Amino acid sequence: MQITQSVPTVGPLTQAEFEQRFVRVGRPVVIRGMLERWPARASWAAERLRTRLGDVVLRGKVSTNHMHPNFLAPSMAQMFRTEERSVAAWLERMLARDSQRARYLISGQEEPLVNVRRGQARQTSAKLAALVDDFALPPLFDESRLYTIWTWFSGAGVRTWLHFDNNGCDNLNAQVHGEKRCWLVPPGQQWRLSPFPLGAAVPAYNCSQVNLESPDLAQFPEFAQCQGWEGRLEAGDLLYIPAFWYHAFEHLGRYNANVNFWWRPTETRPSDVAHRWQLHRQCAQALADESESDAHALDGGRFAAQSAAVRAFLSRLDKLALSRPAE
Repeated sequence: MQITQSVPTVGPLTQAEFEQRFVRVGRPVVIRGMLERWPARASWAAERLRTRLGDVVLRGKVSTNHMHPNFLAPSMAQMFRTEERSVAAWLERMLARDSQRARYLISGQEEPLVNVRRGQARQTSAKLAALVDDFALPPLFDESRLYTIWTWFSGAGVRTWLHFDNNGCDNLNAQVHGEKRCWLVPPGQQWRLSPFPLGAAVPAYNCSQVNLESPDLAQFPEFAQCQGWEGRLEAGDLLYIPAFWYHAFEHLGRYNANVNFWWRPTETRPSDVAHRWQLHRQCAQALADESESDAHALDGGRFAAQSAAVRAFLSRLDKLALSRPAE
């Protein structure tokens, strides 16, 4: 992949400035100076977190190496492995002074801090409720459009796989402690990323098949010409990731704590990724049971469970969605 741009860094913004300069055009940015008054800047330090939540049992991710998910693993059980342990035990493993620390990651995927769904009351995790008062919703989008809030805790060396967020939302990722390097790929480059196809054995249509750390250019030759952005997050920064941008992170701090906010955009920006996402939703809805009205919540595992004929049809549809743009 060729890094053609650096993610710009700016100072505090008003909502109007943020929307005009970045949201409307779908452009990533790192924003500094907007988390200074958050209690989390102190209260989410590792030792403080251990004191406050040490006995709380959470499910988290466990990889055989430092990648999450680990698509190099031989089975799906290992790719997406999770375990339960106390926060104190998670922190002990994450802060170890060896390479094993990168095997462990707590994310909101297993325990969302806050969920908001249309027509329903806001749902806050009982296990993590103590953290809600440690931060403020960034004043950069309308609170009525909030979709979910996740927390992330990790040690040094963790790498997240290149993916786009399959909720169709814009994303603000707040770096509360630690540092991260990020790579972002605009939606127009999707055809060079070889995402896992619909109906594949691996239910990860929103993830690239390419190992960003060591790409196999013989298998994925187009990736060599992929054009991406690179940025760096320091404690106190906010990263804006527009909906449908692929992204990956390397966790650099000895201890890293993040909270991110997804909100529904006022309109879906047209792109190859958005088109394919809509295709996924429509196929999921067609395959859903009558009792499952929320196709948005259906995962790719449902496709993998279909007959060979259905999966072949989904694969053909997906190839059309992923075809190289006309010159």
